[in-house]
Amino acid sequence: MSLEFKIPTIYPTTITVIIDSYDKYCQKLYRRHKLPIPDDDRADVKAYTQVVNSSYIYLWFPVFKNTTEYHGYLVHELVHVIDAVFDYIGLESTKATSEVRAYLTGYITKSL
Repeated sequence: MSLEFKIPTIYPTTITVIIDSYDKYCQKLYRRHKLPIPDDDRADVKAYTQVVNSSYIYLWFPVFKNTTEYHGYLVHELVHVIDAVFDYIGLESTKATSEVRAYLTGYITKSL
């Protein structure tokens, strides 16, 4: 399963969520961007965030269950996503930008 969406135009980023085997994730991500497929094994990984060319962010889950454990994995990965977006647009994560961070987190969560 794959879900792709763009976040608001002020954040020029596309987020793709892939729930599939690691092999299929690599095929979708690395071939799309013409990157060498890594030879590592992520059998024990519950979730992973990959940033490509700053404007493409991928969240990968081998499986996703509607449990608090998996919701925790999602929240953890969303922190990485928001950090990547902030880095891309040159915005520091500070008390002054906390509302921006909160808004973007809510927007992405609702989009999922």
